This record gives sequence, C-alpha cells and structure tokens, in this order.
Amino acid sequence: MAEGKDLLQVLWSGADVLRGKMDANEYKTYLLGLVFYKYLSDSYLAKVYDLIRDESPDSLEEAQCVYEDAMESDDAEELLSEIKKSKHYTLDPDMTYVSILNAAKNNSFNREKL
Repeated sequence: MAEGKDLLQVLWSGADVLRGKMDANEYKTYLLGLVFYKYLSDSYLAKVYDLIRDESPDSLEEAQCVYEDAMESDDAEELLSEIKKSKHYTLDPDMTYVSILNAAKNNSFNREKL
C-alpha cells in the first residue's frame, strides 16, 4: 500500500506544479496517461516474470531484474516473441515504469525518455 501512497503523492505534487501553468483538463490528460502507462508496464513485468519463473513476482523490482537478465541471454528473441503473442506489445527493460522510476530516484531521469 505504501507504493500506492507514493504514487498518489507524486501525482498530487505533479498536479500542484502544473496547476498554475495549464488547465486542469490538460494536466489530467498527462497524469492519466502516466497512470495507464504504469498499469501496462506493471502487468507486462508480471507476465514476463510468470513466463520465465512460472510464478508471480514478489515485487516489481524483482521482476525488473529477472527481465533485464533474460534480455541479456541468448533466449531474448524467443521471450519477446512469446510476450508479444500474449500481451500484444513489448517494452525494452529500460522503458518500464520501474526503470523510469529508478532513474528519477537516482537523478538520472530526463523528460525526453518519457
């Protein structure tokens, strides 16, 4: 539940920053897009972990590590093909929400990546 509170705090802070510069409907579009992207990314990582380990991950960070390791292996293309069959999209390991959040925490995030 702490992650949900952190997300709420980040979204609210983002809304506060933008509130004076743009209309509420405009920043709502950006923030809802980010929430949807987080959902897609999280479900993607859970599926990847399930395909590799045949179980649910204990955390998204664990799923991220397993995914990064799998993408460095010889079976990466086969894994991507299997994910694309079930999810109909793929994400590079550095484009998941977890990766973007980690970059933000490490002060290495740039808006262009988003």
